[in-house]
Amino acid sequence: MAEQRAQAIYIPLMLGLGHGFPLWFPDMDSNLPAAYRVAGTRVGDLGYITDDGGFAYLFNVCASANDAINEGRVPPNFQPLVLPYPSVRTWQETHPKPSALTTSHVQQTTIELEASAQGSIAPGVGVGVGFEFFCSSTRAAILVLPDGGERHDSRHPGLLRRYASENAHHWYRYFNGEQGMEIRNGSLYLVTGCDKCYSWGTACFHCPSDSHSVSLRFLMAGVGEVGGRISHRWEVQAGVHRRNHQRDASSDPANQTIFLRGFSISVREKPTILQRMFGKSVVELFKSDSSNMKGPPIISSIPYSGESTSGSIIHDTSTGGVDIYGERAVVMLYHPSFPTPTDGYYF
Repeated sequence: MAEQRAQAIYIPLMLGLGHGFPLWFPDMDSNLPAAYRVAGTRVGDLGYITDDGGFAYLFNVCASANDAINEGRVPPNFQPLVLPYPSVRTWQETHPKPSALTTSHVQQTTIELEASAQGSIAPGVGVGVGFEFFCSSTRAAILVLPDGGERHDSRHPGLLRRYASENAHHWYRYFNGEQGMEIRNGSLYLVTGCDKCYSWGTACFHCPSDSHSVSLRFLMAGVGEVGGRISHRWEVQAGVHRRNHQRDASSDPANQTIFLRGFSISVREKPTILQRMFGKSVVELFKSDSSNMKGPPIISSIPYSGESTSGSIIHDTSTGGVDIYGERAVVMLYHPSFPTPTDGYYF
């Protein structure tokens, strides 16, 4: 099989399922505050989409500066956004236990495993269960949720949108200027909702040949638990990208984020003549939710980093000019050829 970056395969395919922006890396940075890692992504999280298909948390706009999840992370003069209570809707069993989400042309079969067939998955445990997948398409993506998954959505996305519009330039200026983080334009992301789980397995592949078929299995422990968590693993053939995460402990909350919903934030650093005349700057918000099956228009320019952002075309040599969708990025602060933001407007 031809090698292609896993996130460039997985993300565009899983976007089509309509759950929001899929993460190839649902797991968290181990250096994040312990208080944050307990529950993971929350409504109001500001972060950015990483080139490898993850979400890098910066701070939460709804928590105070001295909150344990924000301490030492907020920009100067930070004022939290106060949302009416209750601010979040939650569905605990959006994804059943166990279940799998697959792209089109993937055939899925549930299989039962005797203890002898489970091998090293769960020694001493009786009957196990698993999924077998078969696909004759040139590419496919799969997400398995051994413990199911839950959904969280803000009741007040309009307030979050307004807050993002008012602070977008300040955020880019602080994190790319003073902090030197080189966050690409459009990758800054304000979370209004997410799907989370306890454990997961992801897989994807791309095979240019129409005559090639792919089969793989995801095997899980059965009626018991091993060390307080259900054990599982992939069995795949060469060329299939796969990852998985075991449940940390049976009592922990779901803290692994598989889908994000929210606003991808873009800015134009240098206003046009008309914008200067009317004293306005440009902020674009691309709404990524269940109704939008396009990814945010992430491009390679880095606002407020000191580099030229006059609107000329630049290629990002550090990534070979290739974004997380596997396309060569034309680097402009705004161009009509990018997906039209569903909630983009000028301020």
